[in-house]
Amino acid sequence: MYKRFNLYKKLPARKVRFFLHELLKLDVVDVNLLVEVADLPKKYQSRLVLTEEEEEIIKRYGNKTSELLNYAIYKYEKGLYGTENRDTIYQEG
Repeated sequence: MYKRFNLYKKLPARKVRFFLHELLKLDVVDVNLLVEVADLPKKYQSRLVLTEEEEEIIKRYGNKTSELLNYAIYKYEKGLYGTENRDTIYQEG
């Protein structure tokens, strides 16, 4: 199954997959931060061939998966979560 994600930032597929899997750890959503992310222009697209586990993530979040993916990326870049092993997992480039 293919899935296209609309992102506010250009990322390689490997990093998109990382953040897609981070959605499994998402317990609470900061509504104010989500509104801030919703206002960002989504001018980049990433298309992935999904694994079975990733298909389950898509089924779980439905049409809001891209928005939550942007939320996870934005929150991570702001240093609001996921700071352990940050330098080894996610590096700019």
